[in-house]
Amino acid sequence: MSGLLVKSTAFMKDNLEAFNEKGITIPIVLGGAALTPKFVYKDCQQVYKRSMLFLSVRTLKSGMLPSIYSNSK
Repeated sequence: MSGLLVKSTAFMKDNLEAFNEKGITIPIVLGGAALTPKFVYKDCQQVYKRSMLFLSVRTLKSGMLPSIYSNSK
C-alpha cells in the first residue's frame, strides 16, 4: 500500500483491520512519502500481525526492491 498523504495512513490501518477480518494473511509492503519505519513497524504491525515490510521513497525510486519474504513470520 502506498501512503502519499498523511490522510491515507488512517485508511491503511482500516485496510489492515479488514484483512484480519477477512482472514487475509499475505505479506504487506507499505511505502510512500507520508510513511516512516516507526509508523509501519509500530502502529501498523500492531493492527496486522503478519509479515510487513517498509519501503522508503528512496528505495522505491531506486528500483532495488528487497525480498518481501525476508521479514516473514
